[in-house]
Amino acid sequence: MTTGLDRARAKMTDAGATGAAIDVFTHYYAQAGDASGTYIREDDIEALTDPPRLASIDIDPDGARDALARTVLIKLNGGLGTSMGLDGPKTLLPVRGRKTFLDILVAQVLRARERYDASLPLLFMNSFRTREATLDHLSCYDELPVGNLPVDFLQGFEPKLTVDGLEPVSWPADPSLEWCPPGHGDVYTALVGTGLLDQLLDAGFYYVSIANGDNLGAGPNATLAGWFAQSGAPYAAEICPRTPNDRKGGHLARRKADGRLILRDTAQCMPEEMRYFTDEGRHPYFHANNLWVDLAALKRLMAERRNVLGLPLIRNLKTVDPSDPGSTPVIQLEAAMGAAIEVFPGRGRSRSTAIVSCPSRPPTNSCSSARTPSPSTATHAWWRPPSGCRRSVSTRASSRCCPTSTAAWRTCRRCVRRVRSRWKATGPFPIRSRSSATRTCPTTVRRVW
Repeated sequence: MTTGLDRARAKMTDAGATGAAIDVFTHYYAQAGDASGTYIREDDIEALTDPPRLASIDIDPDGARDALARTVLIKLNGGLGTSMGLDGPKTLLPVRGRKTFLDILVAQVLRARERYDASLPLLFMNSFRTREATLDHLSCYDELPVGNLPVDFLQGFEPKLTVDGLEPVSWPADPSLEWCPPGHGDVYTALVGTGLLDQLLDAGFYYVSIANGDNLGAGPNATLAGWFAQSGAPYAAEICPRTPNDRKGGHLARRKADGRLILRDTAQCMPEEMRYFTDEGRHPYFHANNLWVDLAALKRLMAERRNVLGLPLIRNLKTVDPSDPGSTPVIQLEAAMGAAIEVFPGRGRSRSTAIVSCPSRPPTNSCSSARTPSPSTATHAWWRPPSGCRRSVSTRASSRCCPTSTAAWRTCRRCVRRVRSRWKATGPFPIRSRSSATRTCPTTVRRVW
């Protein structure tokens, strides 16, 4: 007699899923029925309060350049921009005139290649819903591919399960809705299952920097590459100081049982403990979802664990048709890639670590955003006069930043001259840090174009 797991595995096999993806799904299926096991309780962890800061570490410039030459950039590009009015990848949203996230990411990489004389491959992890549109958009960049490396690889897929019975859901009205991605924690499985991990190692690359495709602040960074190579760690996470706008983002903590760093996301917090999770005083740093991984260490770990890292399960309760709340309730089995910080073995220098990659507070001449940024204003800022400025204030449309926004920004007339002159050198990108959640005005922006 076949079970729900047997039918789900058979469905994945028929659809062409890799053996590694099926093994990982089988691992999580065994935990799918126990919702309580996915929570991380506040009493079991200690807040991370004293991580190292990149600004306080001396990095040899030559070592940093060499480390960047051995680095690969991977951008997560499996998400659709439906909440922004798009029916394709969110990275195709225009953010500067007609330039999209993809255009700016490519420009950042091409500029870094020229500056550091590094090959610096840029790869996108697409889903079956984003691949065609992404590759079509990137086809105009003939100089983007590096050697025989592809410019993308496919994220895995798995069947959605019914809440009652954990059976693969059936939805004849649109069979594509029967499938879902297994979360960005699938990046490790996808690298192995597609053979790309071995291909990168054979090409002489040692490190990989992974970040969200819509995070323009996580561009090529030789200093971070040099620090990671110098640290000897197999894995590192970038973290940033938390603000009231970052309360819902995941954070790192130290597990009391073994002292290891772990990631706790919103879905892993007990509802009655959300007041602790969202307290930026208690947990002062948030996880930026920018990761650094030693490729050789990843290959060893995947081999030891037979391609199943065993990252903590995230049970995502949805409906089979996201646009129809009345459709069949389903469970999506997901994992966060940042949770891998707890599975890499090692002691001392060879232990997974984290680093604060942006300042603890904005410079005194910055105009920090005082609102929670929405996806459609992901690269906007609201300008305000600097402290003590008594000049008259004007309100102008923010179409200079993004033609899709109807928001307004405010600045004093003295500042607007300084901002305009700065635009000529850097472009109107309100990005200060390695995190996509912190916004500042262009007077303090790091050069990204």
